Amino acid sequence: MLASGGLPENDAGESGVAAAWRASHVCRTPHRRRWSRARSWPSTALQRGDLEEVCALVKDKMQRARRLYSIRGFTARLREWKRDDPVTAAIRRGRRNGGKPGELPAHVVAPSIDLDIESGRLDPAEAMGPLLRLIEEYPESDQLYIAAARILDRIDRKAARRVWKKFFERISITLEGYRRTLRMQTAIRGREATLEALHASSDDSRSLELLLCRGVGYEMLGEADHADACFRDLLAFHPDVEIVHREYCRLLVTRGLLVDAVQALEEAIERFPSANWFSRKLGTVRGSIDDVEALAPGELTAGRPASLVVLQRILDDLIAERTDPPAKPYLGRSLLLTSTLGPGGAERQLVNTALALHAAMTERRTIGGLQMVGPLVVGVRQTGGQQDNDFHLSALARAGVSVFEYGRWPAAGGDGDLSITARYGHHMRFLPRQMAEGISKLADWLAWQSPDVVQIWQDGTIYATALAALIARVPRIVLMVRTLPPIDRRDRLKPEYELLYRRLLAAPGVVLAANAAATARRYEEWLAQPAGRVRVLRNGISFVDRDAPADVRGLAEAFDRQTGHGFTVGCVMRVDENKRPLDWIRIAAGLAEHEPTSRFIVVGDGPLLGAMQAYAERIDLGPRILFVGRSQHVGFWYTRFDLLMQLSRHEGLPNSVIEAQVLGIPVMATAAGGSAEAVQRGVTGELIDDVDVLPYTAIVEKLVRLARAPERRARMGEAARAWAGRAFSIEAMLANTASLLSDGGPRT
Repeated sequence: MLASGGLPENDAGESGVAAAWRASHVCRTPHRRRWSRARSWPSTALQRGDLEEVCALVKDKMQRARRLYSIRGFTARLREWKRDDPVTAAIRRGRRNGGKPGELPAHVVAPSIDLDIESGRLDPAEAMGPLLRLIEEYPESDQLYIAAARILDRIDRKAARRVWKKFFERISITLEGYRRTLRMQTAIRGREATLEALHASSDDSRSLELLLCRGVGYEMLGEADHADACFRDLLAFHPDVEIVHREYCRLLVTRGLLVDAVQALEEAIERFPSANWFSRKLGTVRGSIDDVEALAPGELTAGRPASLVVLQRILDDLIAERTDPPAKPYLGRSLLLTSTLGPGGAERQLVNTALALHAAMTERRTIGGLQMVGPLVVGVRQTGGQQDNDFHLSALARAGVSVFEYGRWPAAGGDGDLSITARYGHHMRFLPRQMAEGISKLADWLAWQSPDVVQIWQDGTIYATALAALIARVPRIVLMVRTLPPIDRRDRLKPEYELLYRRLLAAPGVVLAANAAATARRYEEWLAQPAGRVRVLRNGISFVDRDAPADVRGLAEAFDRQTGHGFTVGCVMRVDENKRPLDWIRIAAGLAEHEPTSRFIVVGDGPLLGAMQAYAERIDLGPRILFVGRSQHVGFWYTRFDLLMQLSRHEGLPNSVIEAQVLGIPVMATAAGGSAEAVQRGVTGELIDDVDVLPYTAIVEKLVRLARAPERRARMGEAARAWAGRAFSIEAMLANTASLLSDGGPRT
């Protein structure tokens, strides 16, 4: 039966429209009260028989009901979105609003945000706004996703971790995510352990994912030969996979092998003619080759990085302009350069040097026959931050030593056209990033300050800033190295190091000095220099403060109550791979097995501290070991030791070994680098000759014998105090330092 102009009626005699409206109303019982006020609204339209209006009103009401009914689900989604990071939220908005599919097109130019941030022209927080808007427009672009994740690292690491985690789930071969994971693993476990795990994954598998990740991993860890082998296999087994060719070309460009990259890109274009990435990259690389050829015609060949070609030409030009600086009977304006003021031994020695020289200059005293005129300034790339890079800053500030942080300065003095680096400005992009930054941020300031001498501490800072000192025409440049050369430390080795050091040693007014004879000899062997070319400037130890505040003393007393006063073995170290902290715990456990009352104190922090603590707990050594962490009161903790044990793979002249002996504490150390020069074997301590492979049983046996011979330890302590006080006096170190800075060589 039909009513109201043809709409069907139900059993109650209601028209179909009214029945539909009532059905929709009844099924929404959670919101019945909200709807009750409008129950009669269709009646007028029904009475008029306006079917179109009734249908429209019912449809609208049903849609509103559905929205209201799903309010709980919406609230849950809202809570989820609030937990989202801004990148994921931007992707959601882009997908909801009909963002464009696929990668960022070639004709869309993404902002060079990383470069702008590095140069100081853009704040990371300000960079996120335009990038998020671009992500909304292209929500499926991995290129934008990765760029946003990198920048978010600088702003909110917790949110950045969520971004990277979601990125792992987003694509199948997550190379950027893999790179990030590998960096984190290296920081946590150390390079050697990470490399060992990578070797363990090396089998005969031809899996694309496995080979690609191994190749990228080896490249990141500095194992170029292994990386090349992986990519040869990839190109042989997976020649038709675009990402293989793309990563291989990227590797060649990153290494600066531009001629090789052109050949690889041309082959990839033939194989993937529709892939625009290779064509764009080829044009860029050819432009780079033209720029290098303009500076050094004919010197860029296959297998030779562009960085070496450009670096050699710049060094040759600068060295040709230098002359021998005149000797002066005084030490004038002096600048000490380092990377950070963290808690490391080299930083501590730099601070000792700066404080002593500043005091002499303030008082107008003479050192080693030289008048101290000054002033003295300390330059540092970065202070503060997560790595405690300002650990020693307060000591310099209390003494009134001027400290400047050049890492925050604008590039090229704020004006590239007027900068003294303008002559090389176009070619600095081919230099390693650290060098380019050091030149652009430091050279103009050095030229303005006109120091008489610059002393640059440690390989990394030399790598970054020595070229800036040359460009600024600093008359005397003293390079201070502290441990084995980069050729012996694969994680630090860069192809430019050897060329840089060789050419610097050929420059008038440039001196290379080491703090141990063993280190000096190794640099001479590496650089093919005559004996004596690398000077030796031993560390000097001044007064070691044994005092500590009440809270530190309370910590020590609580440990005494818990463990008693048994034989105490301690260490003061940066807890990293070089110091072998897990081996230290293993040997400590071996001693505790034979001497149950022995106990242990670890002073220091570092990337492997967590692993060290976990290992100690796992083998039930936790109750007998105290992890102090970083401490400004190292001298106090030395006094709690009966013996200092150090197991370094490589060393310069370790401060901790010297300081312990100055306080009358015998030591046991590996004969690594200058450690053998810092300990009198059998007199002030014991040396472990097997540096590469530790003889655990022999070390434990020596420790047991020392634990059971307190009289022998006392004699060793007295001998250590007398010998270290003579061999490493602050007075001798200062006299040699002043001579080295003024005329290029320590006096005998």
